[in-house]
Amino acid sequence: MKGYLWFGIGAFAFFCFKENLIAQPIYQREISSIPVGDSAGPVPYPFLGGIDSPKEALVDIDGDGDFDLFLMMEDGQLNFFRNTGTPASHNLVLEKQSLMDTSAGSWFRFADINGDGKTNLFCDNGAGGLRYYQNTSINPAQTGGLTFELVSTNFQNVTAEFNNIPAFADLDGDGDLDFFAGRQTGTLAFYRNTGTAASPNFVFVTDFYDDLSTFETAPPCTALAARSAFRPKSLPFQLFSTKGPEKPSGHGANNIEFADIDADGDYDFFWGDINNINLYFFENRGNAAVSDLVKISNCYLPFETFGFNAPAFGDLDGDGDLDALVGAANPGNNIDNVIHLLNFGTPNEPNFITLSKNFLRGVDVGSFCSPQLVDIDGDCDRDLITGSANGTLYHFRNQGSAGNPSFELVSSDFGNLNLGAFNATPIPAFADIDADGDLDLFVGKDGDGTISFYRNTGTAQTPAFTLVTGQYLDLTVNTLPACAFADIDGDGDLDLFIGEWKFTGNANVRFYQNQGTAQNANFMLETAQLLPSGSRIQTLPTLADYDSDSDFDLFVGALDGTVQLFQNDGTSASFSFTPVVGPYANIDVGFWAAPAFSDIEGDGDLDLFVGTRQGGIFFYRNPAQTALLKGDVNADGSLTPADVVALIYRAFEGTCFPAPFQAGDVTCDGKITPADIVLVLYIVFSGGQASCS
Repeated sequence: MKGYLWFGIGAFAFFCFKENLIAQPIYQREISSIPVGDSAGPVPYPFLGGIDSPKEALVDIDGDGDFDLFLMMEDGQLNFFRNTGTPASHNLVLEKQSLMDTSAGSWFRFADINGDGKTNLFCDNGAGGLRYYQNTSINPAQTGGLTFELVSTNFQNVTAEFNNIPAFADLDGDGDLDFFAGRQTGTLAFYRNTGTAASPNFVFVTDFYDDLSTFETAPPCTALAARSAFRPKSLPFQLFSTKGPEKPSGHGANNIEFADIDADGDYDFFWGDINNINLYFFENRGNAAVSDLVKISNCYLPFETFGFNAPAFGDLDGDGDLDALVGAANPGNNIDNVIHLLNFGTPNEPNFITLSKNFLRGVDVGSFCSPQLVDIDGDCDRDLITGSANGTLYHFRNQGSAGNPSFELVSSDFGNLNLGAFNATPIPAFADIDADGDLDLFVGKDGDGTISFYRNTGTAQTPAFTLVTGQYLDLTVNTLPACAFADIDGDGDLDLFIGEWKFTGNANVRFYQNQGTAQNANFMLETAQLLPSGSRIQTLPTLADYDSDSDFDLFVGALDGTVQLFQNDGTSASFSFTPVVGPYANIDVGFWAAPAFSDIEGDGDLDLFVGTRQGGIFFYRNPAQTALLKGDVNADGSLTPADVVALIYRAFEGTCFPAPFQAGDVTCDGKITPADIVLVLYIVFSGGQASCS
């Protein structure tokens, strides 16, 4: 197809090719295939999708001698990271986004409950009880070899309160696992296993195990800046006795854990309370057969969070002692919330330092990430700009090329917009609304449901945004207006689509036709109900020609983390959207799907970036094998001298040509250089071939 179509997907340029006929693709999720860096250096898990309310477990699930990681967030999906490294040097690789292909609820636990040497899985059943999944893996060390089978939806009628992580431990030394659950009253429930290690039978004993209580009028934590580490048996904190009466002063929603932290052969106890910025520590002053849990500290480890901390202990560096990961499960901890604590003491005398507050460091802007892929600096590759829950836009400049992207965080307050706390979730969209060759900016604001319009008074290479109005079109939607621009009627100017959030469940997409010109837009509301009626709380629209039929299709992100496709069965001049049954392909990001399409590697097909409620981005590569004609720089379907001229302009004048980047990169080095011009000359006039297909 000749020519190209320039549009805003939140307004970015995408070029359509008739040769690229794509049925609904099954995208491949990738975590770290595109490099991303920030001031701390390379980001190891850039497109993990953000982390909120984490709860984790360290388990050697495949029996290879090192700890694997299981991580659950607020959507209840259990992420499995296999450790492909060694006991001394971990290398965690996300193998499965949802271990059981269903939600684990509000908590999960692993335990070998039937004595077969395999770790089984327990999780929240949604009614105060336990679901039990038996580990049926045959070859757990193989990729995809980990399997679990549901055995019971209400395991032996034991109870664990909603959102409180219980624990299994043998505290009576009889060789089988007993069950413990923290109560909202701040006490510990105990179910004794009167069966065997192979055939458990749990019997309720007490809600007041060892008379322990976590309630304090004001749990003291000294300033952590004054210390980097300390030993638990010589803590400089006030000691508390749990053997006398204590009056509760608050609730005790909790995450509990047992670990032999001092290597004396019995289990000590840790309680992460919703009202404690650290952890309660109870030392076992008894033995392996008769416990005596005594509170030693309200603040055991060197960190502070908003509370509800979920600890997990394991030897993460292969030195023979227990290190720790702590998930800050309080939703207020929306960044820096998986804390890695290194034990550089001994097994008997632990001594912890905080090694990192961001164990799985990725792109994470806090919450409500809304990415846009646009060439904001006029260098012919796509940069990444996203809204965040802190009221600013983050700017990741593409330091690579249109064929080999590499992003670097250059600003956490792009444009210095100063939206303020009232507009804490800005949703950006870019479009050249006045056809002057640079991108202007539109920002939907959740505080008052309005859209701010910033005109680019700079250039395509050096943008400068000036506020024109804080209420574009004098429009107010319910909340969280989300703009998307495209020339949907083929008249040469940009039309406008606006998504929204409605707690009433009838959110839709508004369509405004541009009845002005490309230079002077005049948007008129055509319909406030573009989509068929349905149950929707949120709509986050974007447009792209996914099937390469020269018209724009509509994609709508939803609150449940899926993306719905509305296929354009009309034409480029007269659209007609038809919903495609089910979510788009295999996309599910948990909560808040904010989609943005871009041919990020310049191979002629659309890849997908999806912002999440957790503040990160899922990246899905389009694995479709696009038939690129190498050297067809002007995208007219043939190799002619005009391609040589176009490539010369691109190489020396910085002109962005419409063809996929890889059509001009005939030397296949990720750049457009004079060497490409020479090879295109050879291809056009002598019938040579590109260096790669």
